[in-house]
Amino acid sequence: KLAIEMNLKLRRQGVRNTLQLGPNAYTEAIKTLLLGKIVEGSRREILEKMREMLSKSEYTTTMRETGEVRVAYNQSRITKEFPLNLKSRKMDLFKFSNVTHWQKIEKMEIDKKIEHQTGKRKKPKNNGLIKASANLFTENEDQSGERASQQPAILNVQAENVSAKDEDGSWREMAPGETFPVGANVRIDMSGTGKNSIKLSAVIAAKEKDKGDEPSKAHIPDQSGLREDLKAERGTISNERDVIKDLLSPLDPIPKLFHMTWKDKNIMKNFPNNKYVQSLNYMMKMNPGWKLTISDDADVEQYLKDFLSEEDYLLLKPQPFIQKLDLWRLVKIFKEGGFYQDMDRMYNIPMSEIIRKDSIRCVLPSYYDVNIAHSVMICAKGSPFHKLAIEMNLELRRQGVTNTLQLGPHTYTEAIKTLLLGKVVEGNRRDILDRIREMLAKSEYTSTMRETGEVRVAYNKSRITKEFPLNLKSKKRDLFEFSNVTHWQKLEEMENKIK
Repeated sequence: KLAIEMNLKLRRQGVRNTLQLGPNAYTEAIKTLLLGKIVEGSRREILEKMREMLSKSEYTTTMRETGEVRVAYNQSRITKEFPLNLKSRKMDLFKFSNVTHWQKIEKMEIDKKIEHQTGKRKKPKNNGLIKASANLFTENEDQSGERASQQPAILNVQAENVSAKDEDGSWREMAPGETFPVGANVRIDMSGTGKNSIKLSAVIAAKEKDKGDEPSKAHIPDQSGLREDLKAERGTISNERDVIKDLLSPLDPIPKLFHMTWKDKNIMKNFPNNKYVQSLNYMMKMNPGWKLTISDDADVEQYLKDFLSEEDYLLLKPQPFIQKLDLWRLVKIFKEGGFYQDMDRMYNIPMSEIIRKDSIRCVLPSYYDVNIAHSVMICAKGSPFHKLAIEMNLELRRQGVTNTLQLGPHTYTEAIKTLLLGKVVEGNRRDILDRIREMLAKSEYTSTMRETGEVRVAYNKSRITKEFPLNLKSKKRDLFEFSNVTHWQKLEEMENKIK
C-alpha cells in the first residue's frame, strides 16, 4: 500500500526514473514501515536489520537471493522430471517476442538527450567488451588524520546476459548499480552470450571525492536524493540532541552581504520611483557597512556554470530561467552567506532587528502556513539547509523532474524539514510547519516568523515613515514592464496552453 502511494507521489512530482519508481520505492516503503525513514548504516547493514526482523517474525519469511538460488528456484534442484534447457538465454526469449529490455530502451533515450544537448554523438562500444566503472567517494581525513567509513563502490555494467562472481564465491546476474565492497575481486563472465568468451577481473578501488565539499561536484548514489555524507552529517534525529546547535554552531556569523538579481543591474538609477526600487535604496541607507550586489542574467548563468558539474549544468541549461534563479539563490547563500530577497519584495526593517542576536546563523520565516519562505533567505556561509536543498534539487533534476514549484520552494522546505524532523513526519502541513517554527524560535542560532501580505521578515506596512516613504501607487507589473520581464508563472501558463 505504501509503495503504491510513494510511487504515485513521485510521479506527481515529475519523477520518471524507472529504478527510482520501481525497486527503490518498493524497498524504501518496506524500510520506512519497519525501521523508519532515517536509518544509520550502509545499505547492506540496513538490509540485514530488515532481514533479521522478517526472519524472527511468525508472519514473514525472507532469504538472500543469488543467481543460482532464488526464493522460487534452485539450480541444484533441476531433475529429470523437471528438466530445463540451460543453453537457452533470456535474449532468445526477448528476440522471439520482439521485446527490447527496458534498460536498453532507457539508455538509448539518455544517449539521444545527451546528443541533443551537446551535439555530439556517443561513440559505439567495442563489440564484445564490457565497460564497467567504479564510482566511489570517501570522506576527507578528519583532524586526527583518520579516514571516515567508505561507501560501497558502484559498478555500472552495460551488457546483457552477464553474471559476476564476487569474493564470497556466489554467482549472480548483473544489473546496473550492483554494489561491491572496496577491495572486492569481481570477475565478469560473458561466455555464452553469442560473442567470444571474455572474462574480466577487476579490483574495486576508491576514488577521492572532490576537495572543497561542494555538493554539485560529486556523483550521488541513489539514497532518496541524499548523499551518504549528508546523511551521516545529519545523524539520527533525537529529542535529546540540540539538532540546530549541531548544525549551525560551527558556522561563522552571517556576513553583511545583500544578494539581489534582476535583468537590469542599474535598476536603482533607471527606475527610482517604483516602490520596490525605493526599498533597495532604503535597505542600503538603513544598513551602513552592508554591501549590495545585483546580478544580471549573464552573472547568474556564469555562476551556476562555474559551480555545477558539466552534466548537471547541461540538465539545467535548457530549463526556464526561473529554475536557474531558484538554484542560484541556494548556491549563493551556501557559498557566500548573507541576505537574499526577490526583487518584488519590499524592505523597511533594519538588519539589526532581523538578526537580533550575534549567535543567529539563519533566519527562516514561513510563508503563511504553506512552506518555509523561498523568496527571502538569510543564512551564514556553508548553511547545511542550503547544502541539502542543492543536493535534492540536483538529484530531482537527474530523475527528470521539471516542475518549478517542486524544484524550488517545495524542495527547500523539504530539506529544512528533513534536517530538523526527519524525512517522514506525521501530521498535516500546518502541524509540521508549527513544529519547525517552534524549534527555530527556541534555538539561539535561528529565528523565524509567519509572513503575511503586509508583515514580512524585512517589511512591515505599518512602518512606512516620512523618512522612508514608498510610492504605494506603483505596481509590480510596472517594474516588470519597464525591464521587459515576464513573470515566470505567466510564462508557464503560456507554455502549458501551447502544449
